[in-house]
Amino acid sequence: MATTKTLDQLLVKELKEELRGRDLKTSGNKETLQACLREELVKEKEDLDTYLFEVEPDLLEQITSSIQQQITSTSIMQEQMAAMQGQIASSKQEQMAAMNSGLENTNYKDRCHEHQDQQ
Repeated sequence: MATTKTLDQLLVKELKEELRGRDLKTSGNKETLQACLREELVKEKEDLDTYLFEVEPDLLEQITSSIQQQITSTSIMQEQMAAMQGQIASSKQEQMAAMNSGLENTNYKDRCHEHQDQQ
């Protein structure tokens, strides 16, 4: 995703890309490159104070951003899985308690019937 920068915010590599795109000389230090681009913008009748350059993030920034998004997604999924595991464990405990209660009732009834049969 492209971002915008003013002339003073451009990095050397970005200045060179802008100059290269205008078929201008790309050698020199940052100040020289800025001066050359500034001169070209004046020729193009652009306002130096408000002109914004669209700059594409470099590959490393794109990869880093993608990895950060994946890490965030993974963390969210892990949290959701942990919550689901807790719910499953709770549900199992409730089911086991219900089954045990049912067994106890069945055993009590069986004992009552046995007791009645013995009398």
